[in-house]
Amino acid sequence: MSAAAVRILIVGNSTASTESTSKELARSGWESLAVKTVHEADAVLRTIRFKLTLATEKLPDGTGYELVSLVVQQSGSLFVSVPLSETYLWLPAVKNG
Repeated sequence: MSAAAVRILIVGNSTASTESTSKELARSGWESLAVKTVHEADAVLRTIRFKLTLATEKLPDGTGYELVSLVVQQSGSLFVSVPLSETYLWLPAVKNG
Protein backbone atom coordinates (compact mmCIF):
# COMPACT_ATOMS: atom_id res chain seq x y z
CA MET A 1 0.00 0.00 0.00
CA SER A 2 1.43 3.38 -0.96
CA ALA A 3 1.71 6.19 1.55
CA ALA A 4 -0.93 8.18 -0.36
CA ALA A 5 -3.43 5.39 0.26
CA VAL A 6 -2.98 5.52 4.04
CA ARG A 7 -5.40 7.69 6.00
CA ILE A 8 -4.83 8.68 9.61
CA LEU A 9 -7.58 9.90 11.95
CA ILE A 10 -6.46 12.07 14.86
CA VAL A 11 -8.98 12.38 17.70
CA GLY A 12 -8.58 14.97 20.45
CA ASN A 13 -7.78 18.62 21.00
CA SER A 14 -5.50 20.02 18.34
CA THR A 15 -2.13 21.32 19.50
CA ALA A 16 0.74 22.97 17.67
CA SER A 17 2.45 19.57 17.64
CA THR A 18 -0.62 17.88 16.12
CA GLU A 19 -0.89 20.51 13.40
CA SER A 20 2.83 20.29 12.65
CA THR A 21 2.65 16.50 12.40
CA SER A 22 -0.39 16.71 10.08
CA LYS A 23 1.47 19.12 7.78
CA GLU A 24 4.50 16.84 7.63
CA LEU A 25 2.29 13.84 6.84
CA ALA A 26 0.60 15.80 4.03
CA ARG A 27 3.99 16.76 2.54
CA SER A 28 4.89 13.07 2.50
CA GLY A 29 1.66 12.16 0.70
CA TRP A 30 -0.25 10.83 3.73
CA GLU A 31 -3.81 11.91 4.38
CA SER A 32 -4.93 12.90 7.87
CA LEU A 33 -8.10 14.25 9.42
CA ALA A 34 -8.46 15.69 12.92
CA VAL A 35 -11.65 15.69 15.01
CA LYS A 36 -12.16 16.59 18.67
CA THR A 37 -14.76 14.21 20.10
CA VAL A 38 -15.82 10.55 20.20
CA HIS A 39 -19.08 11.55 18.50
CA GLU A 40 -17.26 13.21 15.58
CA ALA A 41 -14.85 10.29 15.28
CA ASP A 42 -17.76 7.84 15.28
CA ALA A 43 -19.43 9.68 12.38
CA VAL A 44 -16.20 9.86 10.38
CA LEU A 45 -15.23 6.23 11.00
CA ARG A 46 -18.64 5.10 9.73
CA THR A 47 -18.10 6.85 6.39
CA ILE A 48 -14.33 6.88 5.72
CA ARG A 49 -11.83 4.03 6.08
CA PHE A 50 -8.72 4.82 8.17
CA LYS A 51 -5.75 2.48 8.52
CA LEU A 52 -4.55 4.27 11.66
CA THR A 53 -6.44 6.13 14.39
CA LEU A 54 -4.59 8.16 17.03
CA ALA A 55 -6.71 9.26 19.99
CA THR A 56 -6.12 10.90 23.33
CA GLU A 57 -7.25 8.93 26.37
CA LYS A 58 -9.59 11.64 27.66
CA LEU A 59 -11.92 13.35 25.21
CA PRO A 60 -14.65 15.94 25.87
CA ASP A 61 -17.38 13.31 25.50
CA GLY A 62 -15.67 10.06 26.51
CA THR A 63 -12.39 8.20 25.99
CA GLY A 64 -10.33 7.11 23.02
CA TYR A 65 -10.96 3.48 24.00
CA GLU A 66 -14.60 3.86 22.92
CA LEU A 67 -13.40 3.81 19.30
CA VAL A 68 -12.14 0.21 19.49
CA SER A 69 -15.17 -1.48 17.90
CA LEU A 70 -15.29 0.88 14.91
CA VAL A 71 -11.54 0.62 14.30
CA VAL A 72 -11.73 -3.20 14.49
CA GLN A 73 -14.50 -3.21 11.86
CA GLN A 74 -12.09 -1.40 9.53
CA SER A 75 -9.19 -3.77 10.33
CA GLY A 76 -7.24 -0.71 11.41
CA SER A 77 -4.97 0.13 14.31
CA LEU A 78 -5.87 2.36 17.26
CA PHE A 79 -3.25 4.02 19.46
CA VAL A 80 -4.39 5.89 22.56
CA SER A 81 -2.13 8.49 24.16
CA VAL A 82 -1.86 8.48 27.92
CA PRO A 83 -0.48 11.70 29.44
CA LEU A 84 2.55 11.33 31.69
CA SER A 85 4.16 14.08 33.76
CA GLU A 86 6.54 15.20 30.99
CA THR A 87 5.42 13.44 27.80
CA TYR A 88 2.82 11.05 26.33
CA LEU A 89 2.82 7.27 26.16
CA TRP A 90 1.09 5.79 23.11
CA LEU A 91 -0.63 2.50 23.90
CA PRO A 92 -1.66 0.17 21.10
CA ALA A 93 -5.32 -0.39 21.96
CA VAL A 94 -6.07 -2.35 18.78
CA LYS A 95 -3.66 -3.68 16.20
CA ASN A 96 -4.97 -5.59 13.18
CA GLY A 97 -3.63 -6.11 9.70
